[in-house]
Amino acid sequence: MVRLHCVMASGLGAAALSATAGHAQDFYVYAGAAIESERDPDGHGTEDTRDINAYIEVEKSGFFSGVWVEKSNGRFEDKADVYVGYRSEAAGGLAYYVGATRRTYFNDPGNYTVFDAGVGYEITEQLYG
Repeated sequence: MVRLHCVMASGLGAAALSATAGHAQDFYVYAGAAIESERDPDGHGTEDTRDINAYIEVEKSGFFSGVWVEKSNGRFEDKADVYVGYRSEAAGGLAYYVGATRRTYFNDPGNYTVFDAGVGYEITEQLYG
């Protein structure tokens, strides 16, 4: 199987998360899109699939909310994620977030909510002495 990815949305999302650390009082809007294509070159009876993903997110004072939508032609994974949360950076470069995501599948009644949290630390030249 050949899998092609356009990771534009992932790169924009990572930039959006890191760009807000020093500007907690500003209002931000982020948006992006990605295209994924899967093809079975041997033709084992599987259908070629294409996914289109798009998102939009707003942030103010560390609080964020957004929508991520995925449309697929070959699977029953058409879905929308609506999410909210808070993210910030503590002194010393330690970043953290808490959030909740409501995942809604359009073709399946198996919808659910996820609560999550995370921490991260930016590695810089300061660590190399």
